[in-house]
Amino acid sequence: MTRNQLFTQDHIMCECWIVLNLEPTPSMRDAAEENGIKISSIDGFISEFFDQRQYSNIRQTEKFGSAVDIISGDPDKKPFIPVAYDDTVRSKSYEVADICDYLAQGFNVVLTGTFGSGKSRCCKEVFETLSERSDINFLSVDLRDVGALASANQIVRAHFESMGLDGQAESAIRLLNSGKLILLLDGFDEMGGTQWSDDPQKLRDIRRRTLKPVREIVEKAHSTIITGREHYFNSDDELLEAVGVSSKKFLHLECREEFSTEEISNFLKTFKIKIDMPEWLPKRPLLYQILVELQGDISEIRLDQASGQAELWSYISTLICRREARINANFEEDTIFAILKRLGRESRHFSKDVEPVTLESLKSAYKAVRGYEPAEEDAVLLQKLPGLGRISYDSRDRRFVDKYLVDGFRSSDLADYISFQDEDLSDTRWINSLDTLGLSVVGKALSEQMNDKSAIGLAKRAADRENSVLAADILSGLGFSDANEIDGSNIQISGAEILFFDMTLAHYKNITFDSCIFHKLQISDYEVVGVEIRNSIITEILGVPNEAGVPPWIANCEITSFDDAGNVASIKNLKLSAPQRILCVVLHKTFFQPGRGRQEEALLRGLGQVDRHKNTKEILKILQKAGILSVDKGRHGNLYIPNITQKPLAAKILSLQSQCNEPIWHEVSSLPS
Repeated sequence: MTRNQLFTQDHIMCECWIVLNLEPTPSMRDAAEENGIKISSIDGFISEFFDQRQYSNIRQTEKFGSAVDIISGDPDKKPFIPVAYDDTVRSKSYEVADICDYLAQGFNVVLTGTFGSGKSRCCKEVFETLSERSDINFLSVDLRDVGALASANQIVRAHFESMGLDGQAESAIRLLNSGKLILLLDGFDEMGGTQWSDDPQKLRDIRRRTLKPVREIVEKAHSTIITGREHYFNSDDELLEAVGVSSKKFLHLECREEFSTEEISNFLKTFKIKIDMPEWLPKRPLLYQILVELQGDISEIRLDQASGQAELWSYISTLICRREARINANFEEDTIFAILKRLGRESRHFSKDVEPVTLESLKSAYKAVRGYEPAEEDAVLLQKLPGLGRISYDSRDRRFVDKYLVDGFRSSDLADYISFQDEDLSDTRWINSLDTLGLSVVGKALSEQMNDKSAIGLAKRAADRENSVLAADILSGLGFSDANEIDGSNIQISGAEILFFDMTLAHYKNITFDSCIFHKLQISDYEVVGVEIRNSIITEILGVPNEAGVPPWIANCEITSFDDAGNVASIKNLKLSAPQRILCVVLHKTFFQPGRGRQEEALLRGLGQVDRHKNTKEILKILQKAGILSVDKGRHGNLYIPNITQKPLAAKILSLQSQCNEPIWHEVSSLPS
């Protein structure tokens, strides 16, 4: 009646609807159609204006930012490991469900974090959770895909066009303008601005101008979650003002840089990874994701063996740069890796080891690789290099957020330099040396090049001039190679800071260290010839139980910490049978001293005085049979490699000895003593 009356009197055409809580039955639909009436459920009625279900189904098949398979680049379909996101101001933590509740209440959420910390995956999980609700409309936009568009409407329209849903774009824009739409905006640091300036204020203005459409979306939308790398802005205040949330209800959350112990346990269980994760591997989500992608190659990488550190770094660095190349399509992964290696060399001069990464050092690294100063479009990469973060508020300088990464890039650069020596670094003065990862990478490269004399000559030239850290890194790295004997040819290293120097990895001789700082020094149990360490500071010395045990070739040194238990010297003094002592020495050398395994000569060195009955070879066979050690071919004979999964057993034997009641202890104890 109403329809007929409006048409007759006012020439108004009405469309009649019946809207139900549930889906109408077929008979209801037939009856409604006969009377020219449309009938629908609430969801169906809403979809006439904006089909959220159709959009969500299609959007879930697309990529969510950098949440992709590291190797293939396909959308990441792996199970989500629940993690918490921290509000450092309120000292609270939130989960995905909490974030969704705040979005529904009209809060704007800003989520920041370093590379690979899970920002894009958070957006994907928020999207999945919101999809379970029928009372809200929402979109998820990768800001890198929409470029430097000038308005909120253009971003929404471009997003729908990219998915082939052009017909829904106008409805979505109407929802946005009416304040009924939730927006998930991933990658504020990846919008298409390519301008650059050395002037901090101008650079700040450029960043703010680039994010104008994001501020417009925040102003119109019901709520937003906005993600990006924390070091893109110089301060949190600049970030919050640039994205337009500083005057509204908002949460500023941060991704945790590392998994907790519980999260790692859940991760390993979820992905059915049965090997023990090595202690040296940082607990970053991205690095653990790489392990999942490489599960089929674990045996090739030998992650559970002593050589795994250098081998895994090769995979990790390659995949990190490949990931960045997908994000920044104008740069190949080799170029990114080359810049990061060069930046690793620049960082050798940094006053605080991992900082400050200045604009000048970024540009210098770029120029060294490309041969010219970075243009404006190239400067985008320099703002977002993986592994960099902010130093402090209101600082335009950056820092390496992970010592693991900077150590790897430094060592990769040094390995290349030893190979090519494209310039002379002897006259430079480095102050930051390599740690165990870096030494392992350099050692692997030296083993492959098999040219120890050339490396010694390079170290000697560096020591004779200004670069004592370069000289010390080469000598330390040689210990991690297959070299059996390292003759320094009377090299003298003065004033170097050395993070780790292990004299048990090879037979060192004819080297003098004067006025150096050793953070960790592992001394040998062989007769030292021509080695002197004098007038130096030693933070920790391994292999010496107390001051009385310091050998005469270490003179006038300040030693802070001694090795009070578990070292080879103390093992020799234990009240054990000769076979038992040999077993303890072998386990200590292979499991509890870093390196790529032990050359047979170095492993057996010093045991001849104890082993009157020639039991050592038999003990090695017992360890191999039990799967505790494996044997590989080294450059100078057999290389004995520990199975890291057996490290708890080795620790138990060393700590409990006769009380451990392990079969292998009894088998060794039965040998003649």
